[in-house]
Amino acid sequence: MIRTLPVTLALFCGLALAPRPALAFDVAIWAASSYSSDVQSTLQNTGLFNVVDLYDASATTPSLVELQAYDSVMVFSDSGFADAATLGDNLADYMDAGGGVVFATFGFYTSPGLGYGGRAVTDGYLPFTLGSYTSSSTQQMVVNEPNHDLLIGVSTFNGGSSSYHNTGISVQAGGTLVASLTDGEPFLGVVEAGAGVSVGFNIYPPSSNIRSDFWEASTDGAQILANCMIFAAGGADTDGDGWSQGDGDCDDNDPNAYPGAPEICDDGIDQNCDGVMNESVDNDGDGFSQCDGDCNDTDLTVCPGCPELCDELDNDCDPLTDETDDADNDGFSECDGDCDDAQPYALPGGNEVCDGIDNDCNGLVDDGWDYDHDGYSSCDGIDCDDNNSNVNPGAVEIPYNGIDEDCDGSDLDDMDGDGYAGGEYGEDCDDTNVGVNPGATEICDDGLDGDCDGLMDDYDTDCAGDDDDSADGYDPAWGTCGGCDAAQHGRGRSLMLVLLGLLVGRRALRGRI
Repeated sequence: MIRTLPVTLALFCGLALAPRPALAFDVAIWAASSYSSDVQSTLQNTGLFNVVDLYDASATTPSLVELQAYDSVMVFSDSGFADAATLGDNLADYMDAGGGVVFATFGFYTSPGLGYGGRAVTDGYLPFTLGSYTSSSTQQMVVNEPNHDLLIGVSTFNGGSSSYHNTGISVQAGGTLVASLTDGEPFLGVVEAGAGVSVGFNIYPPSSNIRSDFWEASTDGAQILANCMIFAAGGADTDGDGWSQGDGDCDDNDPNAYPGAPEICDDGIDQNCDGVMNESVDNDGDGFSQCDGDCNDTDLTVCPGCPELCDELDNDCDPLTDETDDADNDGFSECDGDCDDAQPYALPGGNEVCDGIDNDCNGLVDDGWDYDHDGYSSCDGIDCDDNNSNVNPGAVEIPYNGIDEDCDGSDLDDMDGDGYAGGEYGEDCDDTNVGVNPGATEICDDGLDGDCDGLMDDYDTDCAGDDDDSADGYDPAWGTCGGCDAAQHGRGRSLMLVLLGLLVGRRALRGRI
């Protein structure tokens, strides 16, 4: 978080400050500069650090592991870094892991020879944007945030006759401008970066102790540099209550004021650092003030006795967060991710079994039982053959193959729906015609084996009374007369025989002549 909570106004009222205790901070400087030893000695002489190591950034590039050996690091240059891109990437990784970095002039220069590179630039980890630089005139400090940690113990600052600093820059979006220079350029700024913090110091860090035109060592530049390193490392606990301002201590000169401290009602002091002074008032209208035990008087769902919800808040002020009953005694409540707290066999990480329950609470029921990977499980009987990916309720049925592809309980063997199976092993001799099947009545003269007895009309005894394609019922193939006038058909035969005899006799007569 951005560490901008109030500390004390005594710093700016001429009051003496109690000496700050030595801190067990290990810090390092990676600098591409011939004057970097002055910065090391400046920090060492404050007595506020356990270790201040110095490395040549023009020759070496620290790895993430090397950076993580320190609580905070400072990086600056007046010549080229050995590998600006890799350095920027590793610094970004360091801040992602919670580390703090102090960036300083001339690193905010757009020139690839002096400026920072890598993810520190492209992903917005720097406290300031990039620009140019100048050394035109002496710069003084103009305070923007008088109660900020970077200004603890600070009264004055003079950048020296050269006052080398970057120009045309600004604080990154979401950052805090703590102090400016007299020409309007930012001097001190902070911004959250990854899980850590990025601090900006826009004056070339070496002092007049090594070159007379650098920042005046007689002013509070050493204290500012130390504050920057301490803030980047997590901050100092000035009042010894176990909380620094960086940790959220709203008054680091009062050991009774820190996050979570017991609140004394209506004394005009915010002991628990929640931003509320008059704490006998019920601010959220839930019937409880902070003096009544409301642990968050800005949220209506939080009060003593309020039902605990799965919202990452201590709703009932007990002071546990998201604790709810484990109704099925499986070791997990709903807030713990139990997807069915009435079912002891459903819990996060449970073993999935074939029981119609999401046993492992992954949102899928009986998953892991689809052996043929066709999207259907045999666990609940949906997939009637879980070893064949072509057999499932969504498959297309192939008729007459003896396989129930769509798992409806049978193979498709009655295409015309007349109740008789067709195919090689069926009785229906034409499974595309609902009027043709073993139970149908033979219709004569239609050219079909309607009853599937294997006989067409000419030879089917069902049609033995008429098969001469007429409507008189006479069948010459069988010599029968199904309902016709037999005498009529008899006279016809007799006449035919007479005519035949006359014809034969005439031929015989001709032979004799």
